[in-house]
Amino acid sequence: HVCKLRDDKHRRAFSETLAEQLEGDLPKVVTGYLIQELQAVAGKEVVGALGKLLHDKKLYEHAALALTSIGGDGAAEQFRDALPRARGKRRLTILLSLGVLRDATSVKALKKAVGSKEQETRLITVWALANIGDAGSVDLLLKAADTEDAYERIKSTHACLILAENLLAS
Repeated sequence: HVCKLRDDKHRRAFSETLAEQLEGDLPKVVTGYLIQELQAVAGKEVVGALGKLLHDKKLYEHAALALTSIGGDGAAEQFRDALPRARGKRRLTILLSLGVLRDATSVKALKKAVGSKEQETRLITVWALANIGDAGSVDLLLKAADTEDAYERIKSTHACLILAENLLAS
């Protein structure tokens, strides 16, 4: 009900109350549910609380989805801050989210990740750079598409086409 009111004050108060519960001693399933509720109703007032959960092995996906749905208002900053310490699937989720948010500030970190030894990391990073539409990434994406692995070549070539479309649109 509070989310349907025209007065944003009630929605914000509801979101902040839910976010306060994230730091409690609740079971992970309950915390995950609260994050899903925040995904539907929250705004920039909770990005800090959600950003802290990007390092939680069980809750990072929920937090990433919520932050992505919030969008601009500080969400990308939370992903950028979490990236240096993230490993494995959490790192992939953060890289993907930066691309979804089209965060131009993260281009330098994304370019660095293109050189990863892990194919999944390279592919997600190439896509993220393409989706951001960074003109300075053209040579890097073309180089990534020039690989012997057929699957990686196809995915990287597709990323080049996405980049071309985004550059044309801009």
